[in-house]
Amino acid sequence: MKNFLYHLKIEFNMGLRDKSILFMNYLFPLGFFFFIGNIMGKLQPDFKEQMIPSMIIFSIMAATILSIPNLIVSSRDNGVYRSYKIYGISRLQIISLITISTLFHILISSIIIYFSSKVFFNANIPENPLYLVLICGVFAFVNLGLSILIGVCSNNSRVTTLWAQLIFIPSVMIGGLMLPIKSMPESLKTISKLIPSTYAMNSINNLAMGTESLKGGIPSSKALIILFIMAVLSYILSYRLFKWDNKNKEGNKDLIAALIFLPLILAALFI
Repeated sequence: MKNFLYHLKIEFNMGLRDKSILFMNYLFPLGFFFFIGNIMGKLQPDFKEQMIPSMIIFSIMAATILSIPNLIVSSRDNGVYRSYKIYGISRLQIISLITISTLFHILISSIIIYFSSKVFFNANIPENPLYLVLICGVFAFVNLGLSILIGVCSNNSRVTTLWAQLIFIPSVMIGGLMLPIKSMPESLKTISKLIPSTYAMNSINNLAMGTESLKGGIPSSKALIILFIMAVLSYILSYRLFKWDNKNKEGNKDLIAALIFLPLILAALFI
């Protein structure tokens, strides 16, 4: 345990020293938060009703989907994981270290967003902040699992970028962050049911915010169940498909099979 905590400290410090990780964990989400807060607060005053959860969800995706896959691919290419294997560090430990260190970064940026939103933009404070913490925590595990899955299955950074953007862009556009789910056309609502952020924002609006105009959509219990299923499945697949090096050139096929498997479950349950 002492060695694990020491390794965790190194991973956390690396997130503060590495410029690309620092950018994705803090500079990018916080910069986007202040930019969107100024723009959307003036163009769409109702955005203040869900500014806090939507910006926290955005920061979670930036710190996970846009950061972790490339980090894993880079570590594998540089022989870091081969060294870990030689010295007896298991794949479970590697996945745990990535998860815990990233959660610390997410917590810091989320706290900044939570308190800054009210001070700078007079955003609505959640009536039930514990629900907000719970749902964002589950959503963080979903994105961590998917991010690790993309990283362990991809053979190069181009593949990770493709899959990361395939998840990230639709999540921002139709996942309930910029526009309330209830305001979307029916066709977009159907498509959005394949996106994890839809379930997170739906649950937050129903349980945490206390704003009647935002409530509705998928029942919160079902939304939380599907998020939990996605988190568990993504971690199981990440563990099973973990690669110590790039000798296995079938990684992209494994990635395609794994990522298609998750939305198919969503479609079968909710569409």
